[in-house]
Amino acid sequence: MVLDPLFLYGASIAGVTIIPAMGIKGIALATVLVQVLGAILVLRKIKRDAQLPQRLSKVKLQSNCFKEIIYYGLPSFFQLLLVSIGLSVVTFFLFLLQGNDATAAYGIGLRIEQMALIPSFGFGVALSALVGQNNGAKQYKRIKQSFAIALLFAFLLLLNFMLPLSLFGRLLTGIFTTRIEVIQITETYLFFALIAFMGYQVLNLSQGVLTGMKKPKIAMLIIVIRQLVLPFISLPIFVYTFHMGMLGVFTAIVVNVWICALLMYFFANRLVKQHMQHNERDLEATETVAVQDATSDV
Repeated sequence: MVLDPLFLYGASIAGVTIIPAMGIKGIALATVLVQVLGAILVLRKIKRDAQLPQRLSKVKLQSNCFKEIIYYGLPSFFQLLLVSIGLSVVTFFLFLLQGNDATAAYGIGLRIEQMALIPSFGFGVALSALVGQNNGAKQYKRIKQSFAIALLFAFLLLLNFMLPLSLFGRLLTGIFTTRIEVIQITETYLFFALIAFMGYQVLNLSQGVLTGMKKPKIAMLIIVIRQLVLPFISLPIFVYTFHMGMLGVFTAIVVNVWICALLMYFFANRLVKQHMQHNERDLEATETVAVQDATSDV
């Protein structure tokens, strides 16, 4: 918020240019500087709290840990990689149907939508860590409780963030543009984004559960289906077969998100239930053995 306008328009004191106006390049530079600054602050925090070695020469990589990090990080990696492909496909269809107005509206709508989506990603990261910890401790009831609480917070985000953003979409879009056509399309998109919002949450949180329970392959497969398979099926159907035009594009986005969200939730929920049942059977077997041992001692 500070560096973007500062580098975009520059700064002068008493007629002397302190920072030149760099335009779009200034926004790019601000982005890089913020990322570097954030990385430095996080590394300092970790180095102090986790008591990491002062010198990199003393760091020893363990191959097993290194492989596990890559393996369990693949779903998030592919999700970020494939998102750009999915966005490109949607943008291509919108441009064909409505030209620059639709693509501009879609870009604005995504920015407004992200005001609510980005905080929700924190729940997914936190849930994945909690699930991983409790999975190792075989506390599967805690995993189920954590999953339910995270979904509740996601619903609260829907009510307190996404709903107001959708209702005031016209006003917020006016910050970016004065073109009536773009404002109307953005307002329409935000209505569909409201319907899809909880689907994004279910998808994100279910993926966190699967990753935390060391089942990243399931999550990765569903991500591929959502970003690569479904768009090429649903978009032509809703746009051309049902003759819905631009509304067909937005409808396809909602349908794709909810199909994959329900799939991800089904596998995550079933996995937790299976582990709970196995754990209960193990406890019963242990108690039976303990009783038999006590009886034999008597």
